[in-house]
Amino acid sequence: MSLKIAISEAYLEKNISKLTSILHNELKSDKKAAKLNSIVIKIAIFMCDDSKKVHKKDIEYLSDYLFSIDDWGKYEIWLFSNSLFALPSKSLAVLGSEIVSSLHFHKNSEEYRRKVYITLLNIINCFLERDNLDLALKFLNYFENTNIPESELYIKIFYKYAKSIYLYKTGKISSLNDLNKIIGFLEFIDCFDSAEKMKCHLQQLQISNKNS
Repeated sequence: MSLKIAISEAYLEKNISKLTSILHNELKSDKKAAKLNSIVIKIAIFMCDDSKKVHKKDIEYLSDYLFSIDDWGKYEIWLFSNSLFALPSKSLAVLGSEIVSSLHFHKNSEEYRRKVYITLLNIINCFLERDNLDLALKFLNYFENTNIPESELYIKIFYKYAKSIYLYKTGKISSLNDLNKIIGFLEFIDCFDSAEKMKCHLQQLQISNKNS
């Protein structure tokens, strides 16, 4: 099993013990990649338990590495996509623009383009969670001006969801109809886990909106 898969599976299981074990293995090496991997694992642990803070120096080390890259590859996309929720908004916005630019160098790779699209959706969701609506709109507009093929149904659905969440947060309550349509469509095609996560997210937003 690859390191990436091991980290992903442990994170999805919220298995902090497994993540900690993987972390200890990476810390045995003094290679730069192992250092970067260890920071990603620390962030995954933090995402499972927000009391386990990631040291500021680790975030800065990872950010400095990403800012030093001229030609982003799959590894850099993986690092960024698995650490973006821990990055400051300013760094996140600049690095997000960098990966959009990187598409020019990988325009013939559908796999790379798809990874970038998914990462951009995560950036948008991060800004929406932080209520940084101006930056969320900046990346939503990128999708608005991009011809996403119908074969990328996952991307199109979650872009539509993110856009509807943005509209809801800007006061357009009618966007609730679109959000419920998206959830209904996911249930129709038997994507029950995604539909349930959206339902829970939407309920939390509505509760937060009533209390504000």
